[in-house]
Amino acid sequence: MKSIVPALSLATTVLLALVGSARANQVSVDISGDVNANVATYSGGGNYPQGGTTLAINGINFNLASYPGTTNLGAVQLSPGGTTSVTFAVDIPNVGTIYTLLNSAFGAFGGVVGTITFNGSSGSDAFNLTEGTNIRDHYCCGGYNGVATNLYGTANFNTDRLDAQSFDVSNLGTLTSIVFSESNGGAYGEPFLSAITADTAVASAVPEPSSWAMMLLGFAGIGVMAYRRKQSGRRLHLA
Repeated sequence: MKSIVPALSLATTVLLALVGSARANQVSVDISGDVNANVATYSGGGNYPQGGTTLAINGINFNLASYPGTTNLGAVQLSPGGTTSVTFAVDIPNVGTIYTLLNSAFGAFGGVVGTITFNGSSGSDAFNLTEGTNIRDHYCCGGYNGVATNLYGTANFNTDRLDAQSFDVSNLGTLTSIVFSESNGGAYGEPFLSAITADTAVASAVPEPSSWAMMLLGFAGIGVMAYRRKQSGRRLHLA
């Protein structure tokens, strides 16, 4: 019985090596060229982390852009009379889930403040940004909409917050562009975008070299254990 345990351990190691051949990869989308708002000037904006740093929410890393000429947190703000749509050109193969940091400068519950559209080699997916569902006012205490029931996670900074959303775009193949658009002329809230992270999954059909090595070691170990058990059985029989 003792010889079975090492064999099982080696077999388990081989299995883990094979599982390890599927990797997740986070890709940060650079929005710095389109940043037009200094979030430090928002309500309680001094509570936010600085631009140029990384913010982690539930295992997803967001690279925070800086407002030009400062170390303050910057954002792409869509507002009446200003920018109504911004397109980010990307090239991300095997895209799976997109994570965003999206809030509004104010918000009226139930109103659609904008859309975010993901275009890929296999089609497009568009998602509404609806107050009370997946976007809300960044400031907790301003009397505007503070509810959002479908969020991936939230980072809180005293009276302020940055909300993360997740969008399943696994049907798009290679992601080619992201379009951030305002709706209804800002009547229900002015959305702002602080960061975008794409999560891709690459499943390798052929195990990596390290996985092959673990497989060979495991099979060799199992063979040795089986041989020793056989030899031990023969000795007992002869005795």
